[in-house]
Amino acid sequence: SIINEIITAVTSLEETNKVYCLTALGGCGKTFVQKAIMHKLRSLGLACFACAYSGIAASLLEGGRTIHNMFKLPVPINEYSVSGIKINSEEANRLKNCSLII
Repeated sequence: SIINEIITAVTSLEETNKVYCLTALGGCGKTFVQKAIMHKLRSLGLACFACAYSGIAASLLEGGRTIHNMFKLPVPINEYSVSGIKINSEEANRLKNCSLII
């Protein structure tokens, strides 16, 4: 299952970056999958963060934030926008030490 595949990828000792895209119509279980993955990883002591495009979607996830808030992006965003996170800030360190961003 996609849940096991992502958990295995995150917990493996292999140092690679992976991207998974979970898309489906509303009511198909995307939030369930995200919550299951985050619950398992957090039970293993791994840091993971949840973000979404809208505040409503973010509110469905434990600790969820909008993408703009998590990465300190301006609204509206354009091709010249950059993150407002300072390189050695506490926020930057949390992201560096994060095992998964959903």
